[in-house]
Amino acid sequence: MESRKEFPIKLYCMTTDALNDPETFRKHYLEMPEGRRAKIDRVRMEQDKKLSLAAGILLDRGLQEFNLSGKTIRIEESAYGKPFFPDFPNIHFSLSHSHEMALAVFADTEVGCDIEYRKKPNEKLAGRFFCPEENAWMTAARTETERKERFYRLWTLKESFIKATGQGLRQPLDSFCFRIEETCVLQSEMRGKTRRGNIPVEVPPRSSSAAGSPLPLRSAQNVSASLRTVLNEHPLDVQHRPLDDQRRAAHERNALRLGGAAVEIRRRNSSVEVTQIFDQAEYVFEEYLIGGDGEYCAAVCLRSQ
Repeated sequence: MESRKEFPIKLYCMTTDALNDPETFRKHYLEMPEGRRAKIDRVRMEQDKKLSLAAGILLDRGLQEFNLSGKTIRIEESAYGKPFFPDFPNIHFSLSHSHEMALAVFADTEVGCDIEYRKKPNEKLAGRFFCPEENAWMTAARTETERKERFYRLWTLKESFIKATGQGLRQPLDSFCFRIEETCVLQSEMRGKTRRGNIPVEVPPRSSSAAGSPLPLRSAQNVSASLRTVLNEHPLDVQHRPLDDQRRAAHERNALRLGGAAVEIRRRNSSVEVTQIFDQAEYVFEEYLIGGDGEYCAAVCLRSQ
């Protein structure tokens, strides 16, 4: 059996700007595998079609790093709808999109990601899906801007978590709770017939990879090396910004563009670890602001190994 090899976490994002051109859209659409084209065809709104196509482009671009192709790789779904590569169990991925931005993350462990355009928060959603502690933290914000910031931090963290675990909405969003202060704590209470309990999740200063130990905070570094390639005759800029990682050699954030301006990706100075009750797995969270003015809030959740 081939020995397992770790690879850097890789995050890719792109806007749908170039896909506004019908010829560009059609060109990339025809190059998608049948399954992705079917996803695009099922959605009604034109912008949603562009977002789905952008997700397919990012998926294919990430697979190129492994000398694989989105056209030929087999994708299946778990019992709860989480997509995976049955022939490549050590390559994990997650896709998300919102408004005019698509996001893809690849890792060598279970991963989930979520990106949200930061419009005015839907407080009815907060009341329905946030636990009481989260709602209290959000409503305690001093300004509307800070309130919106807190809403989207909570929402993306929650979505990334249930995508990483593979449980989806089978795991209710109010069954676990983030408490975010100078350090961030995630408490999980599995309600109903499942086990109950609280799990502290420090977002710390970090210095050790041991469960429950503080780990050193990693600040974003503006280290970039440009990689220029060609994707279907359109220029594609991939900006690599490696970050130190306690477990991997590098963490890459890549802004892909089919013409137009590059996308700015900034990592927040925060991180979370969690031990989930039902399988005792540990999860690490990372947060991002994407876009020049941070128009998008994103979170990535990784299962620790």
